[in-house]
Amino acid sequence: MSKVVIKSENLTKVFDNNTRALNGINLTISKGEWVTIMGPSGSGKTTLLNILGGLDKPSNGTVFVDGKDITKLNSRLLTKYRRENIGFIFQQFHLVPYLNAVENVMLAQYFHSIALEQDAEEVLERVGLKERLTHLPTQMSGGEQQRVAVARAIANEPEILLADEPTGNLDQTNGKVVLDLLESLHKEGHTIVMITHDINIAKRSQRIIKLIDGKIYSDKSTRVKSKNPDKKILKNISKKIGG
Repeated sequence: MSKVVIKSENLTKVFDNNTRALNGINLTISKGEWVTIMGPSGSGKTTLLNILGGLDKPSNGTVFVDGKDITKLNSRLLTKYRRENIGFIFQQFHLVPYLNAVENVMLAQYFHSIALEQDAEEVLERVGLKERLTHLPTQMSGGEQQRVAVARAIANEPEILLADEPTGNLDQTNGKVVLDLLESLHKEGHTIVMITHDINIAKRSQRIIKLIDGKIYSDKSTRVKSKNPDKKILKNISKKIGG
């Protein structure tokens, strides 16, 4: 049985205007699993992702990551948790405009207390940006900027990647490049939780969880289970081979 890396229990989030974004979310995600969260606008997708990543706290309920209840952590410990466990990939690239690609990745390493130019260059090469190391964000295409964002997210080798509409601002070609990168990272063992509105993108993951009004409406595997052969066919085969 796979190890559970993320577990939420009765997760609830109510904002100051009494808007109930999450309403009793019970969820488990195994180590190395790729899960997609879908749902209409206002269903609670981003709120859930932010709480799993320690960017927000629930009103009630608990979130366990590797057995630790992160809802009880103070601000300092939440920062440490994010730094050591989580890689964020957003729809908006959130690159520092006056820093080049290497420096943007090194910035993430800096917050992890390790900022080595060679390591930043290596991770950028992993995402296919060997020729863009010294380019500023304005000198790169949207797809290249998102790949810098992916490199920044994985620079500190986090166990969990949280991706909020990672292809939302990209054309189909660049979107495929980023999705291929995520698939490669998943094969390396990263746990991925991704938000998307595109069912074709969601099908690249292992599970699709649909939220409606802050509740889990469905939770289904994307892997097609093989059906048992028809008993009559088996019987006929058995006769032919003398069984």
